[in-house]
Amino acid sequence: MNWKVKSDQAVKAALILYAMSTCLSMSFMNAAMGILLVVTLSYLPELMQPLPSDLIRFWRASYWLIGACLLSLIFAWYHPLQLANHSVIVHFGQDMSKTWYFLLPFWLFLMGSKLSSEHYQKLIKYWLFAAFGVSALAFLQFYTGFPRPQSIPDLPGRFHATLFFGHHLSTASILIFPFFVLFTLGFSKCSYQGWHRSWMILGAWILGSALFFTWSRMLWIALPVGIGIWCLRGFKKKYFLWLTPCLVFAYGMPFAAIQARFLNSMGVFERFELWKINWYCFLQRPFLGIGFRKSAMMAPWYFQEKDPSHQHFVSHAHNNMLEMLSGVGLVGTSIWMYWNYRAMHLAYQLAQKKGFYGDLGWSFFCAWIVLHLNGLTQVNFWEGKVLHQIMWSLGLLFIAQKHSTRQAH
Repeated sequence: MNWKVKSDQAVKAALILYAMSTCLSMSFMNAAMGILLVVTLSYLPELMQPLPSDLIRFWRASYWLIGACLLSLIFAWYHPLQLANHSVIVHFGQDMSKTWYFLLPFWLFLMGSKLSSEHYQKLIKYWLFAAFGVSALAFLQFYTGFPRPQSIPDLPGRFHATLFFGHHLSTASILIFPFFVLFTLGFSKCSYQGWHRSWMILGAWILGSALFFTWSRMLWIALPVGIGIWCLRGFKKKYFLWLTPCLVFAYGMPFAAIQARFLNSMGVFERFELWKINWYCFLQRPFLGIGFRKSAMMAPWYFQEKDPSHQHFVSHAHNNMLEMLSGVGLVGTSIWMYWNYRAMHLAYQLAQKKGFYGDLGWSFFCAWIVLHLNGLTQVNFWEGKVLHQIMWSLGLLFIAQKHSTRQAH
């Protein structure tokens, strides 16, 4: 077996392992990423290639964002915000540890662009199969808590579907990506060889149910919005009859339980307080922020200074935009918004093409919308497990863009 064959097989195996790990726990994701790194370094000369112009713009946006995060920390180190005689403490290595994720899509592109169109689609199938298998546990977990119980406070005896992600809000932001791919391929106007429509619709139903069982109020709002936008592209209407079991299932759930979830004020007022803190921090350092992801550090000192007589819930901003504004100011937030624009623009561009790659682009475009709607009440963007899924999906988009361009010529 020659060197090229060995490298191709190693790259395929490492990519499949990482694809499936993005639907498992953080420890699996990191372990698979470590293997991916070893394989990349082993065959780096063969993998190197120039980036297309779209990806060069994305590359620049990623480096600008990393630079903005670093600049906010340098400014916080030099001129820290003080509350209740406590200052922001900067640990550059630890504080910047999550910014490496922004290099991951380019890394995946270098590895995945060597795949043929057939092997690329097989890679996606492994990813969707892992998501399908893990999501099937949601039914069991909702009623029994197995394997990781997270009780639903307003529904005694029932449990959030967290799967292996540790928290229901993580699940709500991770599964939306494979869900929309399955949903799109299931109801697409086109049929694709090797993609059985009935299995795609079943998979979408399983993942959709798992998302419902996360019992996340924001997701219950965001996902229908995403599906509504998805419908604008057109679909095979006759196959929507397959959704009848979903409607029967949804209406079979006690409406009172769903209503109680929406009306339960737990977590609502706490979020208002956290938003107030982050807005205050933004006003103190409007241009460069108080330091990348430092709002959670300053929250207890804010309450100690402003309202020491009460105990308060302290955490990050529970809103992506406010987290960015308080942490990296207007400069970093503008770059972060541009970075997200580049991601959504790339997906939308791909969606304008016909066939499999167009469907894939539209899937990710709709998933991105739901991700950011979820981010109105949580800082899902900066969670490690969610970042793995975001960057994996971007890597798939990068590779799809290259394959679609090659196909057009």
